Amino acid sequence: MSSAFLYISQKLNKKLYNEFIKLSDSVKTWGDACVLYDESREKFPDKYNIDHFDFTFNGLRALQLPMEGTSLVPGYTHFPLIAYYKENPNHDYYWYIENDIRFSGEWKDFFSFFQKFDYDFISTHLRDFDEEPDWKWWKIMHHPGKNIPDNSWVRSFNTIYRLSNKAIEFLEKELKSGWIGHDEGLIVTLLKINGFSILDFGGNGRYVLDECINKYYTGNIELNAGTMRYRPPFLNFGKEKNKLYHPIKGFRLFIKYYYNYYTDKFMKIINK
Repeated sequence: MSSAFLYISQKLNKKLYNEFIKLSDSVKTWGDACVLYDESREKFPDKYNIDHFDFTFNGLRALQLPMEGTSLVPGYTHFPLIAYYKENPNHDYYWYIENDIRFSGEWKDFFSFFQKFDYDFISTHLRDFDEEPDWKWWKIMHHPGKNIPDNSWVRSFNTIYRLSNKAIEFLEKELKSGWIGHDEGLIVTLLKINGFSILDFGGNGRYVLDECINKYYTGNIELNAGTMRYRPPFLNFGKEKNKLYHPIKGFRLFIKYYYNYYTDKFMKIINK
C-alpha cells in the first residue's frame, strides 16, 4: 500500500524543517512525505530543499467546493489535502499531519502499527452526538437538499488523520453536491452514514479498538486535558512515551496563551 504523508504548515523554520525531516525519514518504506505549504502569507522558503505542495486560500477556490467565510480556519483545512489528492491521485492512503503535532516515540512505529488496518478514516477523539450534544460546530453542517438526523452525527479532532483514496474521492463529490460544515464533523459523519469504515487512534471512546485504548494518546471530551487536546498548549512534551501530543507551541505563543487566559479570568472576576 502506498501512502502520502502531508505535513501542513504556513511557515517553515529550522525547527519545523527538522521535524519534517524526522517524519520523512521514518515513512520512506510506505510512501512519500510532502509539506503542504500555505503561501497566503509568504512564499515557501527555497533554502529548504524538500518536497512541497504550495497553495493559497484564493487558489483553493478553484476546487469549486462550497464554503462560508474567508478563511480555511475554522473548518476547511481539509481543502489543501483534496487539492493535493487531485494532482496526486494514485496513493492508497493520505495522512494529514499538522505542524504542531509530535510523537514521543518513533514515528515509524506509530505508522507501522496502522499499516495493517484498511480503515477509510482514522483520527482522534471520535464522539457521537449523544456524547457531546453541545459541541458548537454541529449545527453548521447543512446541505440545500439533504438532511442528516442528529443521532447520526459524529465528530473527530483532526490535527492528525488518515483518509483512504476512495474516501477522499467520495468526500469531494459530496462536498461539490452542496455539503458545508466544519471538517471535524462533516468528514467523519458523511463517511460513517455512507458505509465507510472509521477508527480512533487511541483514547477511550466508542471507536477505539480494545488493543488501542489510551495506547497512542490520552484526553477527554472537552479537549482540555491529556496528550491530545485543543488547549492549553504544551511547551514541552514526552512525559508519556509513545503518545501523540498536541498542540506543541513555541515559548512566545505559550506565554501569550497563558497571559490571555489569566487576563480573561481576572476581568471576569472584577466585572462580577
